[in-house]
Amino acid sequence: MFIYRPTTLDATFRYLWRKNVGPGGTNINHHDSDLEFTRGYSTTNMAAFSTGDIISAGNWYITFFVDGGVGVAPRIYHAQLGNTLTEPSYAQQDTPVGTLGTDASASALVGFRDSTRRFIGDIAVVSVWEEVLSLGQCKAQYYRVALTANFRLYCHLGYAGTGTQPDWSGNFNSGAVTGATVAPHVSLGPSFGFDSDWQGAFTAAVGGLSIPVAMNSYRQRYQSVV
Repeated sequence: MFIYRPTTLDATFRYLWRKNVGPGGTNINHHDSDLEFTRGYSTTNMAAFSTGDIISAGNWYITFFVDGGVGVAPRIYHAQLGNTLTEPSYAQQDTPVGTLGTDASASALVGFRDSTRRFIGDIAVVSVWEEVLSLGQCKAQYYRVALTANFRLYCHLGYAGTGTQPDWSGNFNSGAVTGATVAPHVSLGPSFGFDSDWQGAFTAAVGGLSIPVAMNSYRQRYQSVV
């Protein structure tokens, strides 16, 4: 996921939300410049919190969230745009910590934490894999012009305006954007993204599929919104 932190940043907000239903609850927060990845499996949650002020204001970052399944701690791979991906140090908890919370929306959202909070910042194109990607595989996706097909890419959604989004992976798993506005951003050239004041949500998992084991976004550097 490519993300941008503005200078006016709320202390805590949610990057990606998967409501706690059955074995698939996943919750990704940004908290005081750290990243938090929490997964719920019925009564057990696993959490990984990156330590240190790793997201500075006014910069774009790429972030991979990788879910390895039951009994495997989730991982975060992260870098400022143009730098090498690394795995941050964690403050980790592998025991039950209560429920993740509830949300009445679709299975995966990029947007607000609840009805009174909004996403703060910008996001670019999102891709979803049905495979637990290694750090090396994440790097391969980050630096290649085209996504590597044999990594079980599920969908690659382009944020081409609002409404129904085509799946550029060729797998026909389209998504939808509601309540959003398109904004130019990233110094590398025109791209897809949302203005920091939008209060809608983006449905990332479609067709009744449970949330995939790896989630990430891939930046389209030379695509413009028309």
